[in-house]
Amino acid sequence: MRGRDEAAPGAAADATGAADAVPAGPEFRPYDRYWEDFAAGTHLRTRGMTVTETHVVSWANLAGDWLPLHVDQDASSRTDFGSVIAHGPLSLALSLGLVIQTGFFGDAVIAWLGLDEVRLPRPVLPGDTIHVLATVVEHVPTRRPERGRVTLAYDVRNQRDETVLTFRSGFLMRVRDPRPADGG
Repeated sequence: MRGRDEAAPGAAADATGAADAVPAGPEFRPYDRYWEDFAAGTHLRTRGMTVTETHVVSWANLAGDWLPLHVDQDASSRTDFGSVIAHGPLSLALSLGLVIQTGFFGDAVIAWLGLDEVRLPRPVLPGDTIHVLATVVEHVPTRRPERGRVTLAYDVRNQRDETVLTFRSGFLMRVRDPRPADGG
């Protein structure tokens, strides 16, 4: 392990042997996020992800959910959906992952507090491309000044801009500058 004053391998050194100085200006720190950065109304839209039969079969393997509705083309073709559909929890997991992949939370999250109000108004079919519209709907302090709670509303939509899944998800987050409860 290098000491603080030792140059990284390949770093340029000046005549004294010291590594180049850190560039001027603020450092971009994508993970430097805190509860204060998630005011109510803060929102984002993720990129899209196409749900494939491989996703569906992999989820069936992982969860042990081999209902014909999800894995049997012939049986599912006779349902109201007309084909296999993705598992609801698969769609939920992909939605959570799409938001995580944006870097939206950085390293603010201490703990995931759970889900509420999960609804699936339309099926997700293999070949559908989903994206997430996520909005902070609750931003409240906790009894402990170093923590705050945030709730996001997720609206998951397909390529036709139809809502296929909605839910709320709560998170416990670290506070940038905790103050004692007495305000001092």
